[in-house]
Parts: sequence; C-alpha cells; structure tokens
Amino acid sequence: MKALRILAAALGRSIGGVSVTVDPSAETAYTDGRRVVLPLLPDVGGEDLEDLLLGLTAHEAFHIRFTFGGKTAEPPAGVRVTPFIKRLQNGLEDPRIEALGMKQYRGIPRYLHKLIDYGIRSEWFSDAPKCREHPGNLVLFGLLYQFRAHFLGQHALDIAAKNWGEAAIKQFGGELWAQIVSIGEAAVHASSVDAPDGPWIAAQKISDLLGDAAKNYPNKKQGKAAKKAMEAQEGELRHTDVSDMAGGSLAAEGKNGSWQMESTTTRQQVAGIPDDVKLEAGRFYRKIAGPLESKLWATSQEETYPARTGTCGVVTTALHRVGTSGSVFARRIEGDSRSIAVKLLIDKSGSMDYSDSGPESRNFLATAGALALTRTFAGLGIEYSVSWFNGKFTQGRPFSSAPLKGSEGWSYSCSGGTCMEGGMTHAGLELQSHQADRKLLIVLTDGSVQEESVAAIDDALMRQGIEVRYVLIGKLDGFGFAKGRVGSSDDVGKSMIEAFSGFAI
Repeated sequence: MKALRILAAALGRSIGGVSVTVDPSAETAYTDGRRVVLPLLPDVGGEDLEDLLLGLTAHEAFHIRFTFGGKTAEPPAGVRVTPFIKRLQNGLEDPRIEALGMKQYRGIPRYLHKLIDYGIRSEWFSDAPKCREHPGNLVLFGLLYQFRAHFLGQHALDIAAKNWGEAAIKQFGGELWAQIVSIGEAAVHASSVDAPDGPWIAAQKISDLLGDAAKNYPNKKQGKAAKKAMEAQEGELRHTDVSDMAGGSLAAEGKNGSWQMESTTTRQQVAGIPDDVKLEAGRFYRKIAGPLESKLWATSQEETYPARTGTCGVVTTALHRVGTSGSVFARRIEGDSRSIAVKLLIDKSGSMDYSDSGPESRNFLATAGALALTRTFAGLGIEYSVSWFNGKFTQGRPFSSAPLKGSEGWSYSCSGGTCMEGGMTHAGLELQSHQADRKLLIVLTDGSVQEESVAAIDDALMRQGIEVRYVLIGKLDGFGFAKGRVGSSDDVGKSMIEAFSGFAI
C-alpha cells in the first residue's frame, strides 16, 4: 500500500517545482501548462496504481517543463491542424519531452518504464497491427514504438516496434518509410527552446510527403495508402498520448476506490466553544507549555562566568560584558533560527462524542487539548493551522502564529466515520507546500484506525520530512507503526507530552 497523492505531489515538486492537484471531473491526467491535474483516485493504493499515477505525473510534468516551457505550445504558422497531424505531433512530442526529462532528472526513467509496463499489462499497446489496420495508425504507431523502444530505451516495446515497422514498410514501401522516420527522428531529438515547434512542423512535413506520394508514387496501392493516412479522421485513429491511453484504466481504478474525501469549511466559531472546554484547555496549557517549549524551540540562553584577567581585552568577540566592572562576561547562545510549521488535525467522527464520564466526551478533551496546543504555538511564535476530519476534511484557519480569535472557524460538532487516511492526506499536502524548515502534523483522535492504510500515509509523510505525532484519546488501537510518536493516557495533557517523547530539535 502506498500513499498515492502524497507521492505524486512530492514527485511533481522534484521536477522543477511542479504542483499536482486533483480535478474530480477529469477522466485522465492532463496539464494546463502550470500544474499536473489528476483525476479523483483513492488516497492509498497498491503497486499497480502507484506505477500508473507516478508515471503519468512525471509525463505531464515534462510537458510543463519542455512543451509549455518553450516559446509556444500551439501549432506554429503554416501548420494545418488535421486529426492525423494532431495525433502525429503528440506521438513525436511525447518521446522528445520524456528523453529530455530522463536526461535532466536522473531518478525519473524508472517511473516512465513502469508506466509503459503497466500499459502493456492493460493492453494500451498492441504487439502487432490488426490485419486491416488503418494506414494512419501504421504511421503513428510505427513511429511511436520505434522512438519509445529504441530512443527512450523502453525495451518492453521492442517487439511492437519491429512488427509495426515491418507492417509500415509493407504498406508504404521502404523508401517512403525511411523518409518518414528521418523527419520524425529530427523532431524527437530536438532540445532547443524552439523545439516544441519541431513535432508540429515534422507532422506537417510527413503529411505533405504522404500527400505527394498519393499523387505521384509509382506504386498505386502505396499511393492510395498514403492518401488514406493523411486524410484519416478522428474516429479512425488511435490515441498516441500516453495519458489518453490511460483514461480507461484510471476510470476503472477510480471505481475500485473505497471513498473520496471532500473538502469543506465550518460555520462554527471559536467563540462558540463551551466555557468549560476553555477552562480545561487552560489546565492543559499549564501542564504542557513548559515541556513542549523545551522540545519545540531552543530559546536563547546565556552562560555567565568571570574573565581570567578581569579585563575585556582578552575576551573573544563571542562574549559580552555583564555589569560595569569588566570582570564578568557572558556567552550568548542564540535560539534555533529554523522555522517550524504545525498542522493540528482533529478527529470529529461520531465516536468522538461517546462519553462514559458525563460532559467530558472525547470531543471535549480533544478540543481542549487542541486549544492548549494553539496557545503554546502562538506563545513560541510558531505558525500553526487547524483542520478536522470525519468523512470530510474541514478547513480551519490558515497557517499563522497569531493567537486564535473568537471569530475564527472552529468545528465542534461530531458525526460520521473516521476516515483518517483522507484527513492525513489533505493535511500532509498542505504541509508539503509550506516553506518551513521543519513541519509537524499532530493528529488528535480516539485511536481506532485501519492500520495498513494509515501506516502507508504516515510513512510517506515521514519520508517527505513531515513528522507525524498522534495524541490518542481513548483506546490505543492500530498505531504500532508509530512507536515513540504516540501519546496514550487517561490524562490528555500527559498524552500530548508523551507524543513528543522522542522529539528533538
């Protein structure tokens, strides 16, 4: 099991800082020139879905870097956009950008190779053309497989490249096919800032070449095939873009997903939190402020001692004089200057309202604990944000080190299920985009989770430099993967301190 959206977002950032987002209405992955857009898929999935999602993320990120990053992503002047030219341009542009991406980002080839392997398993590619394959497809895939197999080194397509190339030669003749391959090859190898025009111009040249062959080729059968290829209509041609090929697989994977988490906002406010909860928050704050301050922030300290000679002349510039006698000096140790960002994620599922002890429900304790934490962070000048989860992800305040105000949003009511995977994914993605040097995610929950899927997200976040801590209010269940990062006690204040037992600046 892998945390797919977190991994995809991290991969996008590694490719020139490309952002990755989700469009619930998208049928496949695409780019708008600024970001990679993925369809709505499960937050956690297996190896197959990982291969699909990360490969598509890398592919679309390369379009941003090397197609839209050039002078133009539109057809240049002189190109007549026909269905055949459009598909052919895409079939030449994809190998071009992937080659540039693999050269510049050394760890990326494995994602693209795995994507092709997935496509072969899912039958996106054909080892050989059909008996009466449309001549337009013979041109498109004779070239596409040639460049993917032999230029990009995606050797799982070697057999397809051989069979489709032989079929193209049989259909158009060796001389004409060699000219077509030569034109395509020059565009695929192009790497200058003007290179995005290359595949369009090459597609137009190949179309013109086929048009000349249709009129002047001595072999009438081959000339007829050339005419049919260049005049092919949309419904006669297969997709050459790997993201278009993936549409059916993404739709199937989406249907297999267990659930999708919506993001919403709360109409409730901090001012509406009951007074007894706020009083309990004050008690928690007095208990945790000291221990957590020493963990979260190295405050300035001074070491004072007498100088050897009693004069300032022999004291290094790292010291400063205390008092007026010149005989006592102090070494000042500055606090840790790195910035910290903390995301508080609070469980608001129905089980949090369960109570064995009157008004002190788990929601009561979680809210009081969270209020105490926000006061601690504000006092230390640490930026923090608060959100909630049940079957939805509820947005709270954006990151700020200011104390909470009564008019700010705070979700206090509880209902629904405990969909921690989605909540942690949303919160983790917010932290990933924050510029702080150190990032913390603190989850306050009643402690019953699907261990495998939550552990996958926890692992992905920790690998991305986001430290996850759990404050459990209730039974410790399903958190064996987070040993040393979990607090579980009858006293929530103690639980918050325990969650940071292994924490060090």
